[in-house]
Amino acid sequence: MVIKEEKSILAESSENEVVTYDFPYTSRSEWDARPATEVLPLPTPVPYVKYPVRPAQERSKMKLLLVVLLIAMVVGVIVAVPAVMLSKKSILAESSENEVVTYDFPYTSRSEWDARPATEVLPLPTPVPYVVIHHSATPAACYNKQECKAAMKSMQDFHMDGRHWWDIGYSFAVGSDGVAYEGRGWKILGAHALYFNTVSIGICVIGDWTNSVPPAEQLKTVKALIAAGVELGYIKPDYKLVGHRQVRETECPGQAFFDVVKTWDHWSPFPASHEDLVNVPEISDDYKDKYLKKSVL
Repeated sequence: MVIKEEKSILAESSENEVVTYDFPYTSRSEWDARPATEVLPLPTPVPYVKYPVRPAQERSKMKLLLVVLLIAMVVGVIVAVPAVMLSKKSILAESSENEVVTYDFPYTSRSEWDARPATEVLPLPTPVPYVVIHHSATPAACYNKQECKAAMKSMQDFHMDGRHWWDIGYSFAVGSDGVAYEGRGWKILGAHALYFNTVSIGICVIGDWTNSVPPAEQLKTVKALIAAGVELGYIKPDYKLVGHRQVRETECPGQAFFDVVKTWDHWSPFPASHEDLVNVPEISDDYKDKYLKKSVL
């Protein structure tokens, strides 16, 4: 029987001591305890309590916490197991997609223009010493989000299905709407300039700029994108800016636009053409050998 009145709680040697508790308590005699065969005094006060008694409310909180932790562990396992099974290329792609970067210019990520997943990826050693400027020629200039998303998908389809590349070739593209569109991004090796991909970020200015120049907003975003690459540590502060025609036998990025690019800070007259690639110190000897043998990367 549990009662709340004053109880005598000490062993037989001190049963006359009366202690009053403010909680239900049952003494030895009330639960019919057998007499101890021997007793020793306990030095008090004691410094430790091995099994502290917690209030019922605190115990309930502890139980709830344990349940929450258990659920979190189960969810973590469910999420982690598929993640561990991802290949290297998927992990790289995911890290690029999940990275949160705030830009001070309009920007559209791969997921926002509905990019197809890359079939394979390789990491790009950064910071890179070069930025290569391109134009798309085809598709033509795009002036709103719908047109530019279609242009990005068109280029990706052509590169993946027509040329059998792993993804859209460019690191980024910029539309005449003044928006930067993520291609392979900062961390993934591009396929925009043969023999030069390992040392550069490739930016495509969407449109054919042979006889006219891109709108001011488009050029402004190109410059802002490069500046962001420098600030984020993906492009060297002393980078060299070149047109695609300086590293490949092509008219890209169009004569009218190239004349503008040559007025920008960091533009470099070297290499003047693809024939200078063997003298570019940043390109590895292996790539130079491949260039000399005209092998395809």
